[in-house]
Amino acid sequence: MTTETKRTLFCLLLALLEMAIYFSNDTYLPALPQMTSEFHISARTAELTLTAWQSGFAALFLVMGPVSDYFGRRTTLLWGNALFIFSTALAVVTHNFTVLLLARFLQGASTGCVIIPGYATLHELLDRQRAIAMTAWMWGFTTLAPAFGPMLGSIILLFGDWRMTFLLLSLWGCSLAVGLYFFTPETLSSRARRFCIKQVVADYLVILRTPEFIRNALSATTLINGLIVWIVAGPFLVITTYHHSPQWFGVFQIVIFSGFIIGTSLTNRLIRYFTAEQIIKVSLMMCLISSAIAVILSLLIPNQLLTIILPLSAFGLGTSLLSAPMQRLAVEACSVPMGSRVSMMTFFLGAISVIVTLFVNFFYHNNIPSLALMIFAIALIGNAIWWRQPAAMPAQA
Repeated sequence: MTTETKRTLFCLLLALLEMAIYFSNDTYLPALPQMTSEFHISARTAELTLTAWQSGFAALFLVMGPVSDYFGRRTTLLWGNALFIFSTALAVVTHNFTVLLLARFLQGASTGCVIIPGYATLHELLDRQRAIAMTAWMWGFTTLAPAFGPMLGSIILLFGDWRMTFLLLSLWGCSLAVGLYFFTPETLSSRARRFCIKQVVADYLVILRTPEFIRNALSATTLINGLIVWIVAGPFLVITTYHHSPQWFGVFQIVIFSGFIIGTSLTNRLIRYFTAEQIIKVSLMMCLISSAIAVILSLLIPNQLLTIILPLSAFGLGTSLLSAPMQRLAVEACSVPMGSRVSMMTFFLGAISVIVTLFVNFFYHNNIPSLALMIFAIALIGNAIWWRQPAAMPAQA
């Protein structure tokens, strides 16, 4: 088996594991109203299962990069898969809502244990163009989770409950363990330095003082949270407010995330003919315009779901086009260990996701104009971050 084949298999396995983890946050969404009845809780309390996942998502990111820099990418990733299997199995067996929140937190935490060593390995193996193309391809693959997760979850609800969803995902993680063991490479030939908290802090300070890193990482992670707003609010808007079935929510989710999936395919082609900066500029405008259209349509026709569904699909297209180029430009902006660079970038994503889910939980008014305004505000902020300091882009790798 050639080295290139092994690399492709590793990327495929990483994408499948990442998809399973994201399925754990998307497939059970149609069951949120069901969970309110089982645990005798309110809708807002049920939404805390999303906040718990996002909190775990953010909690370990600043730790896992340096850990993978010291213990190795391979070891960290394999233990991350084990944590996902355990936490998902815990969600299956518990009948206590507090324990469920803990399981959800650990599910989210497993994301950092997988994504950080996985993508650090990818960026260390590949040059800029290939890394952007491969990252886009993998995101197109993993976006099948939010796109089809709710539909799959609604189908599972026809035969069982939300516990069956988590049981299947736990078995999924188990099935990937063998392939990951044999095909996950180790890009660190040795432990180049000892694990030192003082050095870790110094590395993060270097990253935070690098304007080009902040510009790209913070803009990308802010914009992707426009879709998080829908993920948090969508189930209750579609199922509770407008009384559609969970299956219809799944259909709307597919329409929205089809834009993101199309964008990842386009990125693979566009990066051959245009620079990363050119792709980013067009994509930023696409996010801003599509979210503005959502606001206008939702105010003119406030009770029609398509006024938010179709513009959100265009918004997803824009975010997918800019995400991979921004990520690559961010990690190229400084020279500290790759694990720390990927850690900081994914920490931004997790921290902003927590803030966004809490904001939706407390300020969303369960109507379409409110949802559209939140997404437009995110588009404005993401654009402002990137355009406020137009620095020279790093040389093509």
